[in-house]
Amino acid sequence: MTVRNKFFLILILIAIETVVLTSIMYWMRNAEQAHIDRINFAHTQRDILLQITLSTSKQMRVISHLLLQDEPYDYSAHVIYKRQVQASLDRLQRLTRDELAFVNEKESAEEKKELEALKNLHRINNSIADETEKAFKLQSEGRQKQAYKHFKEVIEKLYVEEFSTLIEEQVRGERSEVDQAQAAIGHKNAYYRRIAAGFSILIALITLTITFQIVAGLSRQLSLLVDASGRIGKGQLDTKVAIRNQDEFGQLASTLNSITSGLKESRVKIDAARDYLDNILSSMTDILFVISPQGGILKTNRAAEFLLGYTEEQLLDKPIETIFASGKGPLTHGSDVIELIQKGECYGVEQCYQARDGTHIPMLISGSILYTQSGEDVGTLLVAQDISKLKESENQRHYFAYYDQLSGLPNRRHFDIRLQEAINHSSTNSTFLALIVLDLDHFKMVNDSIGHDVGDELIKAVAERLKKRLEHEDTLFRIGGDEFSVILQHTSNSKDVAVIAQNIMAEIERPISINGDQIYISASLGISVYPNDANDSHTLFKCAESALHLAKEHGRNNYQFYKPELTTSSFEHFSIISNLRRALDNDEFEVYFQPQLLMTNNQITSAEALVRWRHPERGLLSPGTFLHIAEKSNLISEISKLVLYKTCMQAKHWQDAGLSPITVAVNMAGQQIHFEDITEHVHSVLEKTGFDPQYLELEITENFFLGSGDRIGKILRDLDAMGITISIDDFGTGYSSLGYLQRLPISKLKIDQGFVREIHENENDKAIVRAVIAMGHSLGLRIIAEGVETYAQKSFLEAEGCDEYQGYLFSKPVPANEFVELLKNSP
Repeated sequence: MTVRNKFFLILILIAIETVVLTSIMYWMRNAEQAHIDRINFAHTQRDILLQITLSTSKQMRVISHLLLQDEPYDYSAHVIYKRQVQASLDRLQRLTRDELAFVNEKESAEEKKELEALKNLHRINNSIADETEKAFKLQSEGRQKQAYKHFKEVIEKLYVEEFSTLIEEQVRGERSEVDQAQAAIGHKNAYYRRIAAGFSILIALITLTITFQIVAGLSRQLSLLVDASGRIGKGQLDTKVAIRNQDEFGQLASTLNSITSGLKESRVKIDAARDYLDNILSSMTDILFVISPQGGILKTNRAAEFLLGYTEEQLLDKPIETIFASGKGPLTHGSDVIELIQKGECYGVEQCYQARDGTHIPMLISGSILYTQSGEDVGTLLVAQDISKLKESENQRHYFAYYDQLSGLPNRRHFDIRLQEAINHSSTNSTFLALIVLDLDHFKMVNDSIGHDVGDELIKAVAERLKKRLEHEDTLFRIGGDEFSVILQHTSNSKDVAVIAQNIMAEIERPISINGDQIYISASLGISVYPNDANDSHTLFKCAESALHLAKEHGRNNYQFYKPELTTSSFEHFSIISNLRRALDNDEFEVYFQPQLLMTNNQITSAEALVRWRHPERGLLSPGTFLHIAEKSNLISEISKLVLYKTCMQAKHWQDAGLSPITVAVNMAGQQIHFEDITEHVHSVLEKTGFDPQYLELEITENFFLGSGDRIGKILRDLDAMGITISIDDFGTGYSSLGYLQRLPISKLKIDQGFVREIHENENDKAIVRAVIAMGHSLGLRIIAEGVETYAQKSFLEAEGCDEYQGYLFSKPVPANEFVELLKNSP
């Protein structure tokens, strides 16, 4: 039975109780009303009897008075009286009949007795009327006493004895009826009340019993449902409601169980989705924050914990400002970010987060407002990407774009910008500005002989020295290779600039220790001044470079200020480079030979091949006018190859012509030794020309041995293995260790003409020449002096034991045909 049906049953019982009680009340009311009607009838009858009695008594007194007064009798009044009494009696008779019919149809004997009494009253009343008439007739006849006596007898007999007795009996009967009716009413009411009370108690007991059972059942089921709901609300989705009734609670329990099962399945899916989402959030490299509408942190991810050094618990409910670094970026507070998000403008905003340890981390932030389906703002989603590496990369790109990676100095691009800024500043403030451009002397040879790694260390060492020396000056730059520049804004005149230039040179000249070797190097400096030399950065730099070229032409290891005439010299420099290229194409280079002779008898033992340029317009040019330019333009390698080939061809031709074989010495350019496979090239030339390698001597300047590079040693050993002689040219001018003389296959040393030229005037030159000769001989090397121009020089050299010589004393360099004549005349 359903709960609704149970409640319907209770309602039906209450309705039945109501109907029964209403019926009992109706019966009680009807029964009471019947007795009340009976009482009313009895009262009415009694009233009528009393009226009859009073009327009769009154009539009797009137009649008695009339009879005593001897007054005439009013028959009309008597008739009226008679009619009234008769009408009262008739009414009483009708009431009696109605009463008898209403009261449960009494037996006929009782009805007859009632009616008989009324008939007697009618009879006695008629008799009294008749006797009264007789009494008045006697009075009218004058027999007054007789009439009064007769009337008195009638009164005594009929009225007093019979009529009054009947009236009293009737009245007593009516009173008895009233008492009985009232008693009956009392009994009936008590009876019906007992019935109503009993029935009410019965219905109440039944109703209470059913209600208790229903309420108890409902309470138990409700308790089960509430308990289950509570456990389900706590997440215990394995809960089952044990209600199997077919009522509403059973249906509700079944529905709740179904919902719980659905929730359990949904939880599994939600947990899986949450795990999936958590995995996504955990694997995110971007930082995520969920922020409440009040600005508190509600949720974060593992990336935020890892990057910022906080746990999620430490960040929960904290204001978003906690993680923002004040004063870092366009925003200063987390609330500013929220405001931007609300405006829809927070996309790709750069801002710094502050980690727990105080570290500032640049971030790229985007955000959006979170809304419910009803449009309610429930928070803010903030996603931030760590752009530290990007910033670092940007800084690196900026660094790489404007700074030299090797030395850490600003580079050429930075130099161009800074120089223009310095010129603008000097122009605005009418101040002095100087530009120094310096270049390390023979660095290419040093770098290539040492190796690039050690050469890089040399550049770094020079840069460090210059930074320390120029610590209180203006900016230092590395503008390429071994070239540096200095912008001087804090000087007021050329003298100050000259002092700084001298300090720079002195700093660079100090020996530099790299990998245990002491390396010596010098620098050439060019200086230009703003606004004296130029009004723009480009021209000012060109002027400094022209001055630098001038310093190199003056023997390097010096500084030069720019001079207007250097512009013309620079033009000639570039013109010569262009003409050198053309000269190679047009075969304008010729080989001259200078004899090399024994010191003792002037016998020609060998010849040095020297290049000359047959310029189509300027005629024959010596090497001093173009070789230094060729060295800078890398054309020297092509010229050296050409000279080697032509020398071997010429020497082979002499041999084929029957002349005594002599050794020919060829100068090798540094670029050939360091950047080309010179061994293969020499072998190729010998094969092409057919020249015997034992008559070929290769001269290499001492500077190429700085650092005793392994590559140079291997090249020289390979050449020696081919039968080629190796000699050191310009010996004594270098700064490196002489240990290579023992390690490498060197056969001859050439004393530089700079020591020979002033050998009689300069004691130092004498000491050096003696030392070179003694050292060479101790190593088993032949010694040759170049630049011998006087007999005094030759005598000194011969006395010191020098083996050979060459110079203008015997012959200047001459063409091949003239050298043949010298060779033919040689002892």
